[in-house]
Amino acid sequence: MSYALIEGVTFLIQNETIRRQLHHRSIRRFKPQHLSHQTIQTLLDVAQHTASSMYLQLFSVIHILDPKIRAKIAAMSTQTYLNGPGELFIFVADLHRVAALTKAAQQPLDHLGRMDKFLQASADATLALQNMVVAAESLGLGTVTLGSIQNDAQALIDLLHLPKYTFPLLGLAIGLPDEHPDEKPRMPESLVAFTNRYGEPVPEPDAMTVYNRKVHDYYATRHGNPREETYTDLAVSAATHTPAKRGDLFKVMRRQGFFPES
Repeated sequence: MSYALIEGVTFLIQNETIRRQLHHRSIRRFKPQHLSHQTIQTLLDVAQHTASSMYLQLFSVIHILDPKIRAKIAAMSTQTYLNGPGELFIFVADLHRVAALTKAAQQPLDHLGRMDKFLQASADATLALQNMVVAAESLGLGTVTLGSIQNDAQALIDLLHLPKYTFPLLGLAIGLPDEHPDEKPRMPESLVAFTNRYGEPVPEPDAMTVYNRKVHDYYATRHGNPREETYTDLAVSAATHTPAKRGDLFKVMRRQGFFPES
């Protein structure tokens, strides 16, 4: 919870937006109503008004309306629900505009594909997506963020005709919720929030053990697709396995103009 201190008295800060953020759930099943044009424009406007590194606004958003393109994205991301209702957006880290302006100014592009610029664009795109999520959920809509669009990044780049100096970072599905999934337990604050320097969870050495138990109970008892799994299981799997074509991401990024060798 959030608190404010005014004249020595502590007040609990509560509003509907914060309440929704504290109880965020990913929604994958939507009702068959389309969002209005005005709603979509408002959400895009919110994305554009997100904080941006150096005011460069290094992102683009592609609204996927063609059902054939959606079907291909659903297949490559293995998210079959993308063939159903809801709006689909792809957020792109975009340095292409900067490249075009720099070329027009007859200046070299020597620094454009370097790591710092890619991180700037990635941050811009990610922040814009999250801003859209908060706005959408404040309107009572459901959302799910899709890192799975990177399962075959080259195929998605070709499908969306993405030019050099761009990269598809995340997808976002938005719609009217048609489910109410269980809320996933979050890590204890002692494992993720520190003061002044990074800290190992020495004060609570069993914090991860307790959290593993909560995650196990969540997966074992949730409605739909119950399974036996802990957070440690998820972490070890992520550290020891890479989805087939995600191992090609660095090569794909190189082809898009990022991370030159020199």
